[in-house]
Amino acid sequence: MDVLSAKFLRSCLHPHAPFLPCPSLPSRRYRQPFSIYCRLSTSSPSSSSAATTSEGDANQDLSALLSDESTTAAPGAGSRTKRPNSGASSIPSGVRLENISKSYKGVTVLKDVSWEVQRGEKVGLVGVNGAGKTTQLRIIAGLEEPDGGNVVKAKENMKIAFLSQEFEVCASRTVREEFLSAFQEEMGVKTRLDQVQAALERATEDMDLMGRLLDELDLLQRQSQDVDLGMVDVKIQKLMPELGFVPEDADRLVASFSGGWKMRMSLGKILLQV
Repeated sequence: MDVLSAKFLRSCLHPHAPFLPCPSLPSRRYRQPFSIYCRLSTSSPSSSSAATTSEGDANQDLSALLSDESTTAAPGAGSRTKRPNSGASSIPSGVRLENISKSYKGVTVLKDVSWEVQRGEKVGLVGVNGAGKTTQLRIIAGLEEPDGGNVVKAKENMKIAFLSQEFEVCASRTVREEFLSAFQEEMGVKTRLDQVQAALERATEDMDLMGRLLDELDLLQRQSQDVDLGMVDVKIQKLMPELGFVPEDADRLVASFSGGWKMRMSLGKILLQV
């Protein structure tokens, strides 16, 4: 049995009503009565259910763009808790390893290793294969945790970069895209900005949703200022010639470069992060 449902097939201002210009920004207090022409039509329960499901999916997609400010964590709140440096000493500059130990599957690689690098020093770590050189560097960079001992930094917020022996690049990206991958937080904000702006263009008939999207847009714009989003391209353009790249290389695929140039890209991404 068909269910009678009202569907707005067409709505417009009454022909005799005065024309009202639309305000530039939506306002929840803007309420101007106007006549609406509508026509009743019949639809089966299945088609009505399908339409409801479709609209629900669309609303869910839009709702996913909105932040819940009451549950939004502060920057760094979700980061891993650092191991306490129990009994560790202080250091005026640089970084120090104190009695570091590390084992893999019962095999001891490092035992009571201690050394430091101070500001301005250049140190070479030399040893045979399997002696634990890379392991020490990964521990300093925070990529691995030692079984014992402490990593002491002059400053808690010190950034330590690690250039891997393997090229951490994507062959299918352009050089510019590869350097942009160094700015994960900034690019995340930019992606959400683009999504919210696109959603605003589709939400012109829902004033409540439009208002919430505008609030989200304002929040993201403030976040973009906090992460200095406008300087991302400037930093890349400044770095490329310092690494030997010419402006035309920005649109070339990473796959078209030799191993030495790929190593420069990896180094460039590290320099962009510090």
